[in-house]
Amino acid sequence: MIAVMTILISGCMKLELSSNIGRDKSMDLSIVLAVEESLLMLMDEELFTEEDVQQLVESGFTVEDYLSGGYTGKKMSIAISDIDSLFADEDTERDLSGFSELMDNGELFRIKKGLFKNQYTVDFSIDLSDEEDLESIEDYIDLFDLQYKLHLPVKASSCNGTLSGNRDGGYDYVWKLSPNENNNIHYSFKMNRYDFHDLYTRVLQK
Repeated sequence: MIAVMTILISGCMKLELSSNIGRDKSMDLSIVLAVEESLLMLMDEELFTEEDVQQLVESGFTVEDYLSGGYTGKKMSIAISDIDSLFADEDTERDLSGFSELMDNGELFRIKKGLFKNQYTVDFSIDLSDEEDLESIEDYIDLFDLQYKLHLPVKASSCNGTLSGNRDGGYDYVWKLSPNENNNIHYSFKMNRYDFHDLYTRVLQK
């Protein structure tokens, strides 16, 4: 198991999860887990074990070393060609703290299919509260860089994150995560069910 809570108790760590959804309904998902280089020698557990890395690779992730801004760790990423493949049958909240199992199960999005547009609703949690004594880190929360970032090609119809900007004709949202809470993530958006430009091009080619 990746030693997230051990790093939290040590302080000065970076946890950044990012989802970038394209107009073609593709999604790039990445997770950065890193700690300040000066703290590595003080940790009594490895940041990642060979078993951790192997489990992620078997789940379809690419795992690479992360070195930036004085932090060292791993960046895990996966490309999904169509978010419809992540359809969830049950209307339940998902826990992203076990993200490799989540991706294995393919359960993230709830989809309400319409004639021309699909309504996508995402609800999951990032649980960083699984530790007996968390009061000791209350004074150090500002040292943690804990975020979930989302890029959508359309504006969210509902979202409990903060709109942080616009780029590439889309919308950026961010959630600041607390290391002593179960962080709930919710957003919903609509996208065309079909690529009408592609359909139009195919009709013209016939």
